[in-house]
Amino acid sequence: MGELFRVNNRIRILIYTNDHGPAHVHVIVRAEGIEFKVVLADLSCEHITEKQLSARDEKMVVKFIEKNRSFIMEAWNEIQKGQ
Repeated sequence: MGELFRVNNRIRILIYTNDHGPAHVHVIVRAEGIEFKVVLADLSCEHITEKQLSARDEKMVVKFIEKNRSFIMEAWNEIQKGQ
């Protein structure tokens, strides 16, 4: 697992090694028991846990991912290539 970013010191954005496509990141807020995936191609969210971020925080995270999508896509390719 490779942590790429930590947003507001509580939201972790990471890529799991040996993960399946399509290219995506996992967003984890461990203290609140929240995890969801964001697909890089269309920025769609897939909630993994029942608990969810507030709509405002989720929108902020998706915008952050969109802004850094090129870097994240390069990281995805490198991490998956190494497996």
